[in-house]
Formats: sequence, structure tokens, C-alpha cells
Amino acid sequence: MKMIMGFVFILATILSCSSTQPLPAADPVSISKAIDSARWQFVPTQAMPLVGRTRVVTSDFVFQYSSKKIMSYLPYFGKANVGANIMSGKGPLDFTSVDFIAETLRPKEGEWHVSIKPKDYSEVQQLSFNLYSNGSATLDVIMTNRSAIRFTGRVQAMK
Repeated sequence: MKMIMGFVFILATILSCSSTQPLPAADPVSISKAIDSARWQFVPTQAMPLVGRTRVVTSDFVFQYSSKKIMSYLPYFGKANVGANIMSGKGPLDFTSVDFIAETLRPKEGEWHVSIKPKDYSEVQQLSFNLYSNGSATLDVIMTNRSAIRFTGRVQAMK
């Protein structure tokens, strides 16, 4: 009986932690307009560090992009090397930049590759996005003093 009660408790805990809200349907037209006008945001759903296991991202993390400013509030899981600013009190992917180089390529219809290199934030060397008009997206982050990390998630028009 104790074994059954333990199983029921574990099952109830797992079900209560899972998200029951589906992602909103992607509108390819609004996504294309947002990316082409440089006003979009990336919302991660998974984080895949170079070292460690894949993690589901459940909080309100976001990366916002406009032609004049980027705002990153993303989680980081990985290895810090010598020189990493681990005592700052905030995550290495929690920053705002107004001085950056961005390049957008469109290899085929409904697909964009966006490369961003912040010049005023030395923790991040490059952010490489693959964005799709169906709403799916990936982000690869190359960092200066930490291991790389990849995110999968959704791209949408900035709110």
C-alpha cells in the first residue's frame, strides 16, 4: 500500500509541475513582418548547455531584438572558466546592449539567420539565431569565459 501511495504522490507532483497551456499558434505573416522590421523576441523553451543535461525553461525568460537595442534575460547553465565574472549577482546572459553588430541573412523563404556581436558587453562573443516563419527558433551563444549554450524556443513579434 505504501508503494502505491508513493507512486500516486510522485505522479501527482509530476503532473502538477507540467505546463498545461499550449503555445499560441504562430502567425507566419506577423512573424515575418517582425523579423524584417527588426522588432522580434525569442522565448526559450529548452536550454542545452555544452556541459550537463538539457533543461526545460519554464520561467519568463526572453531575448528582445530591435535595430537600436538588444535586451537579454536568459538562463545560463554551464561551466565558468577563469576570468568569468561569477560574483556580479546576475546571470551572464542578463544584459542590455545598444552597441552591437548585427547581420541578418535570409537563405530561403521563411528562414532567417541573425548573428549579433555585442561590443559593449564582453561576456558574450556572439549570439546566432535561426528563426523560422512557423515560430520555431534556435539560439547558439558563444561566450568569452564560459562554455557555450544552445536554446530552442519560439520567435514572435515584440510586445
